[in-house]
Amino acid sequence: MDTKALLDMILAVSALMVNILLLISRWLSPRPEPSNPTPEDEPIVPLPARLGARPIQPIEMLAERVERAFSDEFQARLKERVLSKYRHFSDRSYDWALLELKRYFLMNLLLRGVPMFSERVDDLWHEMLLFTHDYQEFCTRLAGRFIHHNPYLQRTPMPEERAWFDWVYAQIFLFTPYTQALWKPFFRNPIDSDRLRKFASLSEAELVSAYFNTSLYDRDPTVREAIRYLINQAKVQSVSALTHREAPKQAPRYTLAPREGLTDYSVLTPMLMATSLWGTNVLHELMAPYYPSEAIKRRASAEGDASVCGAFGGCDNHSNDHDGGDAGDAGGGDSGCGGGCGGGCGS
Repeated sequence: MDTKALLDMILAVSALMVNILLLISRWLSPRPEPSNPTPEDEPIVPLPARLGARPIQPIEMLAERVERAFSDEFQARLKERVLSKYRHFSDRSYDWALLELKRYFLMNLLLRGVPMFSERVDDLWHEMLLFTHDYQEFCTRLAGRFIHHNPYLQRTPMPEERAWFDWVYAQIFLFTPYTQALWKPFFRNPIDSDRLRKFASLSEAELVSAYFNTSLYDRDPTVREAIRYLINQAKVQSVSALTHREAPKQAPRYTLAPREGLTDYSVLTPMLMATSLWGTNVLHELMAPYYPSEAIKRRASAEGDASVCGAFGGCDNHSNDHDGGDAGDAGGGDSGCGGGCGGGCGS
């Protein structure tokens, strides 16, 4: 072997050894894992007025109704019980979880059924149920009937229902710095094509019967106007989405510069509401720079589309044995009622 070949071999081996050492060093180095922001490690952010509802009159009116239905005395006793029982709740984190539970109840005024995708928020709901008289009065003031919470045997992924939940949530609420921390990442799933076609072609009455709270639509003018708003938004976006799907597939271009640690997704909501209907991977790729870590994405893949519980109160044209519906039979999760949870209509 001549000298040049020997030197080349020595250099190649040296480079290989350096790379191996760098990989070992990187693997052994402690790397603190970022996490979703929590109210304990972030600057104090005031709770939004009217539940952070978007400035749409019927939605804001319903947000005020939720606040009025939840008496101050009931809220004080609930908070005292939760903080004494759950170590993972602090005073501030409890307040933000309660905000999301109130938002969840508002969604129940509008939709046929609402799966529960947050175990933290569900913890509060379970504790509310233990105050049986107060909870019944709350439901009566809010919806005119009891909002049931029934157990299911197992937790089941529900990507289609999660996509619908995300879309409706984004239509009626502004995102807070803790929205994703409590509900896990939004807009990971596209609205299914069948639902798009229905919203593009069916009448208002047919859509109300299929997806919305028919009982309150018939007897509550504010709920009816809010549902009509959602139907109009869905019709416009569904036509756009179906047109996009029929066109040659090409990922849209975005010039939004990623910012490390972004938690206020309200700036992205209009774009996300539209692209969530497109049925491509663009949305997930778009949001990737804003996830705090790969671990968050892995956890979201395992948990984010699975329902913990569901509520189906206030829908008098759906019988109790139809708890499943579009969402209920897939409800479920490891929650305080000993298994998964769903909901059922009641009076």
